[in-house]
Amino acid sequence: MNTRTTLYNRLLESVLGLKNALVQAAQLSHSSIPFAQKAALFIIAKHQTMTVKQLAEGLHISSGAVTQQLDGLVEAGLVARQAGSVDRRSVSVSLSAKGLDVVEALRKERLELLATWFDDTSDKDLELLADTLERLQTKVKTLR
Repeated sequence: MNTRTTLYNRLLESVLGLKNALVQAAQLSHSSIPFAQKAALFIIAKHQTMTVKQLAEGLHISSGAVTQQLDGLVEAGLVARQAGSVDRRSVSVSLSAKGLDVVEALRKERLELLATWFDDTSDKDLELLADTLERLQTKVKTLR
């Protein structure tokens, strides 16, 4: 194997390992909220208000599947649904005050986890990693 192929394989293993570790950590925190619903909360928090269709696209699932996720979040008082003013079939969602509190608690847990993972990493190396990942994410988005 050439050097570049070896590096690609190392990157794939590392990225998949980190993804799995993040998913596992997310499943353990606020255990009463399923992982898929946590993902929905973070996407809604990022956009503040969005349609169910936009949320489904963000989660890469069907509108029917996202409706099931939302039912639990609405029932728990974490998300509010609003019918569209022009087209009542168009439904928007946003976080409730309780939902915002939960997202903030989850963010705090994530930051504490990352602080533990990177406690022996210099700020310079951490900045280089963040910059590299941001460039990669931007490139991947343009290639879709």
